[in-house]
Amino acid sequence: IPIRVKIIGNVAISLIASLGSIFVVSSALIVEDKTTYVLDYSLVQVRSAARAIDSQIEGVVVGLRLLDTEARNEATSKELSEKLKSDHGLKKLLVLGIKADGSMKLERSWNDSTGSGARILDQLGWTTPRLRREKQIVARAPDGSLAIAVHIPPGPGRPERAYLGWVRPDPGIAEGEATVDLHVMDTAGEILFSSVRNDSRLPSSKLRVLARPVLGNTFESGVQSWSFKGVDFVAGYQRLKNDDLWVFSVVPRDVAFAAVRGLLIRTLALGLCVFCISIGL
Repeated sequence: IPIRVKIIGNVAISLIASLGSIFVVSSALIVEDKTTYVLDYSLVQVRSAARAIDSQIEGVVVGLRLLDTEARNEATSKELSEKLKSDHGLKKLLVLGIKADGSMKLERSWNDSTGSGARILDQLGWTTPRLRREKQIVARAPDGSLAIAVHIPPGPGRPERAYLGWVRPDPGIAEGEATVDLHVMDTAGEILFSSVRNDSRLPSSKLRVLARPVLGNTFESGVQSWSFKGVDFVAGYQRLKNDDLWVFSVVPRDVAFAAVRGLLIRTLALGLCVFCISIGL
């Protein structure tokens, strides 16, 4: 065999072996490193969304209590209502007077034309004893937003009331980040709010089943891998300050790791270029 052929063969074998080594080592390192990154990012994202929703709910509750304090001051009440609308996403408001027998009467409303406040409470499954016992309740409103009820006990010169506000949760995630589905659930598995407009990717019924083990555990936050009809998902979860509520962020695993695949290809291309330069090609 001519010496030139041997040299070319050795170079070719070395090139193939080097490329194979680069591919194996870089794939393992990049995938391992970026898997940790993707999972950590999912956890950071759901925690950020939970903080934003916690802050929103807390702001509405405090605002509704202030509204009752300033009920006699029409100008201040109007200013507070506008602030709740602009800063905390309040969509509508009902003020219900509570009688000694527990019955309720609609006193006033803002941006609402539904009529009887008692009927609304029945639709939400709330009762006066429960409202008195829990002081504040968060549930799913018929229009898909969150309904927040705050109980105001009677006091000197102040009748017993219930304030009902409707808000659309703002998790602080950009609208363009459509690949992430956000859900607010209670411990019973009821979905109170969902950013998903079409649940064909992960139906609500399946989401409840997959989330059930999380709702019953003692960990306040974490990341899990879910699977549905051959599609894998990365799911982050975080308990809200209200212990009965949880936030979930769900994204398909392929979407979450799309950047990882791109980085792997660019790394391999760079390795090939460096190797070619090193052998003088």
